[in-house]
Amino acid sequence: MAKKKKEEAAAGTPPQGHPRLWTPDQRREAFLKSRAATKEDFHILGADFTEQLIPYGNIVLDHVVGLGGIARHGRVTQVHGDEGAGKTTTALSVAAQYQRVTTEPIGIFEYEPTASANYAWALGVDPALCFFEQPTNLQKAIMRHVELMEKFGVRFFVDDSIPFMETKISYDDMKKGKAFKSNYGGHAKGIATFYKMLRPYLLEYDAALLIVNQTRDRIDEDAENANKFSYTNKVYSLPGGRMARFTPSVMLELLLETELRPWEWEKLPQLDKDKFLLIQPKGDVAKNYPTANKVRVRALKNKVTGAGFREGYIYVRPNFGLDENISIRELACTYGLVGFEAKKWYVGRNAADAIATYPSKTELIEGLVIKEDPEVLGKLRGMVLDAVKSDDSERFKGSLSTEESSFVAEPEGGYKDEEDLSGHFQDDGDPDFSGLK
Repeated sequence: MAKKKKEEAAAGTPPQGHPRLWTPDQRREAFLKSRAATKEDFHILGADFTEQLIPYGNIVLDHVVGLGGIARHGRVTQVHGDEGAGKTTTALSVAAQYQRVTTEPIGIFEYEPTASANYAWALGVDPALCFFEQPTNLQKAIMRHVELMEKFGVRFFVDDSIPFMETKISYDDMKKGKAFKSNYGGHAKGIATFYKMLRPYLLEYDAALLIVNQTRDRIDEDAENANKFSYTNKVYSLPGGRMARFTPSVMLELLLETELRPWEWEKLPQLDKDKFLLIQPKGDVAKNYPTANKVRVRALKNKVTGAGFREGYIYVRPNFGLDENISIRELACTYGLVGFEAKKWYVGRNAADAIATYPSKTELIEGLVIKEDPEVLGKLRGMVLDAVKSDDSERFKGSLSTEESSFVAEPEGGYKDEEDLSGHFQDDGDPDFSGLK
């Protein structure tokens, strides 16, 4: 009792009279006294709050694109792109990196299903600390997320992918024909329910979602009118409705540029260094992962670090993951950190201050590309990182068209009605899964 009175005294007595009559000085004094007595928790963020970022472990994602790391605290990161752009491989590689840094358990929900648990393990996910599920029911998947947060200590989830995140239709509704009647917007409403139900728990348990989505071709015939009555934007559409665009704090677009194939030694004299330093030559060293996909990654939204619209290239190897060494070598060529001087090849800012030298092109390739000397690449990575951080040339600065900006931005003035955000919520806030099992 005495302690409570002491706390109340510390909070101070509010000014006399109705709050609407307080002066600015009275309001400031009342706020500061009451704020000092308020205990901080995950609901209230103080001046010393710092959002912990878990590094992606890839120099392009963390620094070139400016993501800084994986954010929790209820954040949602969405990766989307065309088929074959490496979305699943990228997401699972990020999940494996999250485990390596935190040593924490994770949850992977594969809805399609096309990838397998074995593929996740091949990319580095620790099966002993991973709950891998292939749901057939969105409602149960939502409950499983909550269960994993509350009972298993999981606070990082991969959900792949939005187009297949559907509620299960009962067999009775199929027999009666109800399931085959038009249900426009039903999928978008289900995704809205997914996000809105999980959001309070993600905040409470300091968790995060990494969502995979797929692009769809826009409606070409009478596209202008079609956009008025659908969630299709003028570039491409994203399944999941508006919530799939507005909920993520980070939105990444992946676009497959080209496939890098091992080159032939006979063509070495004609190849530029930005070609022969990227991927291995033909031979036994490359037989396990002979190709790499060059993928452009664009940050269409970044509310975590505020780095803006930036873009770069990542290299995705099927059954291997993200190959950062290719990115390091490519950026090293970009910044002139690999060169030829005084009849020798060097790695560094110049030949005199090189971290490694090679008497021939063949030996350069042997050390930097085939054997991938970890000591040299480690030092080179640090130099590349310094170059990226000090680069003010806007080399990696991206831009969004007016159409793209409207695509990811919340409508001015907010949503027209609650139906825009949710369809399964009734007036009392409970989900409506009637007819679904």
